[in-house]
Amino acid sequence: MGLADWLGTSPAEHAYARAFRLARQGEYRQAVVALEEVLRDRPDDWGAHLWRGVFLSEAESYVPALKALEKAETLQPSNAALHLFRGRIHYDHGHYDEALAALAKAIAARPDDELAQAYRGLTWMAAGQATEARSALTERPLPSDSGLESRLLVQIETALAAYPEARPLEAHVAVQEGRAPSRSGEVRLPAWRQQLWRLRAALSVRAGAKAKQVTWHLQAGDYLFGRGAHPQACAEYTAALELAPDLEEARLGLADALLAAGEYERALTLIKALLEAHPDRPELAAGLGLAYLGLGNHRAALDHLAPVAQRSTFDFLPAYSCGLCALRLGEPLQARRWFERATAMVNPRIAAARLTELYRVQDAA
Repeated sequence: MGLADWLGTSPAEHAYARAFRLARQGEYRQAVVALEEVLRDRPDDWGAHLWRGVFLSEAESYVPALKALEKAETLQPSNAALHLFRGRIHYDHGHYDEALAALAKAIAARPDDELAQAYRGLTWMAAGQATEARSALTERPLPSDSGLESRLLVQIETALAAYPEARPLEAHVAVQEGRAPSRSGEVRLPAWRQQLWRLRAALSVRAGAKAKQVTWHLQAGDYLFGRGAHPQACAEYTAALELAPDLEEARLGLADALLAAGEYERALTLIKALLEAHPDRPELAAGLGLAYLGLGNHRAALDHLAPVAQRSTFDFLPAYSCGLCALRLGEPLQARRWFERATAMVNPRIAAARLTELYRVQDAA
């Protein structure tokens, strides 16, 4: 490797960077071509052979992927990580026995490799070996790895679809954020808060009596929504709109509350009207997608959520929801790629949360 390679300015290094950029965009065939440019210049670059195999596998070229990996293994015969990649490629193409054999080699070489252990649990789950899978996946924390987590989510969400009583991920997120619904289903508005709101309204010399009442309902709706009392919040936002039908803040609050309360038909109607007034607001497009998802119209949901998910760099829920839609549409590979996007962001350990939910409903059945 010359100085230009070390500095990242050689044609081979530029081709490397292009390959990974193309892969991030889902252009795996073009990524393979870019790595072939690297290998013409550096035929013994074992990393280029490895990633060429990975990208060939993602492009659904199973046998060529294994051949590329074999070349990497001849150049790095003692690298245990290559067994893990071989196992992953076998797994992705449904060859579970071969995947387990490769993962066993990875674990034999590095017994403390938690990622290899978790991939073995994943493969056991896919192969129907539930007892072995549960032991492997729960005896230690799941590694934070978007490749593993996305594959695991495909298995978990597919299994959870058979349990209507399973709680959605949003319920787990609500608990994490301290806004889970109260057990009684009702939240009382503290008297001191009501007095404070009335005092604030009274101090507003410009607002009339009706405007003060609207503000009171808005504050009550926000308070109730923040504490998971979504039907009560809907009632407060609705009361505000009865007094001020065009008040945007109340319409937006009601849309959020309707979605959270599972009133998807009403939410759909309201969000469509809001989108007509604000066509460039991505959160409204996401809301429309979530309403369609709640109604079981997965194609329409995916159509509205996908552009939002592609633009999002922080909010993992649009990509996760796209993954759910793709699964319900019978597109597990696309689902995995959406889940991988979601798990690559900061998130409340989605796969671990959903695995806990799966075992909860299975134990209760």
